[in-house]
Amino acid sequence: MITQFLRSNSAGNVPAASTMQEGQLAFNIADGKAFTKNSLGNVVQMGVSLKGDIMEGALYAPSFQIASARVMKENIAAFTQKATDLLNSIDVVSFNYRKDKKKEVHVGFIADDTDKVLSGPEQAFMDVNNTLGVLIKGFQELSAKLDNMQIAEVPA
Repeated sequence: MITQFLRSNSAGNVPAASTMQEGQLAFNIADGKAFTKNSLGNVVQMGVSLKGDIMEGALYAPSFQIASARVMKENIAAFTQKATDLLNSIDVVSFNYRKDKKKEVHVGFIADDTDKVLSGPEQAFMDVNNTLGVLIKGFQELSAKLDNMQIAEVPA
């Protein structure tokens, strides 16, 4: 099944309800706005806007699933960088987003100051999938150290 989104490159264009099905998505590329048709038959702007390659606003869903099956990947190789060193190099900070009127406090890192493995090639975002992989590898490294310490403590 192929999903086709409605799209426009003309500033100010809002899709007509007659051109959309309920739940269908439409994007105005020029304005960076996303729209959908609701159950009442109205076209409504979604709570996000696109600014270049960045989506602003909150996106809520019951789950987010990142494709990870072997069949979808190539050039698979062991990650050889020491994960605990990478994790220890991160400055964890609290912050709020400038456009957040509620000034909700978040905890994370500043992508500009963080290794590209975790913040992407342009150091502009948090790569959740890579961060999770590095956290798992860091746990494995610490687990192996703990196992070695316990073996060393066993009297002969």
